[in-house]
Amino acid sequence: MPPPPPHQRHNLTFCVLNGAFFGLAIGLASFVSVMPLFVRSISSSAIALALIPWLQPLGWHVPQLLLVRRVARLHRFHPAVLRATIVERLPFLGLAVLALSLPWLPRQVAVGLTLTLLLVFGLGGGLTAPPWQSLLVRMTESRRRGAFIGIMVGAVQLMAAIGAWSAGRILERFPDRMGFALCFGIGTAALVVSYGFLSRLREPLHPAAPMPVVARSDDPDPLAPSDVAAADLPNDPPPSIRSVWQADPHFRRFVAARLASWFALMPAAFFAVDAQARLGATLADIGTFGALFALVQVVLSPALGWLADNVGHRRVMAGGAIAAGAAALLAAVAPSLLWIGAVFILAGAANIALTMIPLVYILTFGDARTRPAYIGLGHSLATPALVLAPLIGGALARATDGYVASYSLAVIAAAVTAALLLVDRQLTPGQRPPRDVAPALGS
Repeated sequence: MPPPPPHQRHNLTFCVLNGAFFGLAIGLASFVSVMPLFVRSISSSAIALALIPWLQPLGWHVPQLLLVRRVARLHRFHPAVLRATIVERLPFLGLAVLALSLPWLPRQVAVGLTLTLLLVFGLGGGLTAPPWQSLLVRMTESRRRGAFIGIMVGAVQLMAAIGAWSAGRILERFPDRMGFALCFGIGTAALVVSYGFLSRLREPLHPAAPMPVVARSDDPDPLAPSDVAAADLPNDPPPSIRSVWQADPHFRRFVAARLASWFALMPAAFFAVDAQARLGATLADIGTFGALFALVQVVLSPALGWLADNVGHRRVMAGGAIAAGAAALLAAVAPSLLWIGAVFILAGAANIALTMIPLVYILTFGDARTRPAYIGLGHSLATPALVLAPLIGGALARATDGYVASYSLAVIAAAVTAALLLVDRQLTPGQRPPRDVAPALGS
């Protein structure tokens, strides 16, 4: 078994600190509470409100495919991360300045600038993600990568919840533009601190020695040289995106499962509204459900990361798909609010298993030369479902004057997701993955 990468404990500490302060900023500008209130204070446009939740994910997914070849040629990833992440942090400062400038701006201009800043935030994340994920591969041991990322995501979730709670208290005390400016300004300060911790990471440098192309290290495989920087060879150009896609049927099934998974997760936006309309849930009840949803994700982020390391990523993702289907089914038939609590617990578990674990799993495909192509394809190709799932779910709810049709679609999508994830033979730790992709890619 190869030794773990150097500085792993140091990097875990500073990744958690970076994630914690980044999560605090995200909570202070929460896309589900603070940003809708901010936009509502400027305009009553329903379209503007509808755009808020998906502008950031859209911006995050789209640019990654365009960066594949550039990232594959990098010798070091840390400097690229530090440059790119500035783009995703500056919009917070822009939002603080915008909030203070509201009295002197036309409302339509203010709304347009707000949505533009949210999109830039997403695009900055999309520019940062490919080198950041490649850096995570270098910094982590494959058998512990899920737990490493899970701890980091848990810190983000916990501090985001604290940030959202703090934003509520700030807006109660300062209910006008000054309250929003304080939220965004404190968020900017948190991001500066986060950047300081990010800059302290130590990137291990691999020897520039030629290595064979590994098709995919489906689950942790200590024998596969997947973390060796074959891409560091200046005269070894990365393969084309098309060749990577065509040569790996396992990866294509994973992408199909990701597309279906967004439809399985789609009804989460309807659970609270449905409970209020059908079962008389109060605002206090909805607050409790939101806390349950967040708490489950804080606890399960490291737990499911560890479980994925030990029993396999696809199995954990399939379990998340089953949880998503069960949440939708239970929401459709729930006779009381007690059952809705179980719905939110299942939805929180599904959200971690189907959003965090794929981020870990995608890093097991390919080697250093092909991994950027896998990362770009895996994220960018999920964009259509990310956009269409809430639109189709909302259209079904409007057409049927209820949520049963949307829940039914989610149950079907969850079944499809689980089937696609379990159709491949699961590799066990120490078992070498098939080498069926290497000949197709060429040297």
